[in-house]
Amino acid sequence: MRQKSGFTLRRGMAEQKRGFTLIELLVVISIIVIIAGLVIFTINEARDRARSAKTLSNTDTIVAAAEMYYDAYGKYPDDGWGGVLSTRPYYGLSNT
Repeated sequence: MRQKSGFTLRRGMAEQKRGFTLIELLVVISIIVIIAGLVIFTINEARDRARSAKTLSNTDTIVAAAEMYYDAYGKYPDDGWGGVLSTRPYYGLSNT
């Protein structure tokens, strides 16, 4: 077995040294970075949609509670600042 310029000759066949080149490593790292960026973007987008759905659900719950209060007492509850809470604008109805 003799060594000759990066190749090892063994039993009459030339075998290349094992290992990765710098270019191969850089390509793999760049692919991993691109995939990680896409995953992070997708996760953030899903969080935003979940936050919007939760806000809409909470608003629907408040509207339902105000409507139940109206059914029980014949008026909407006080909003805490001296005004009256009304669900009519939420449903696109006039306040009259």
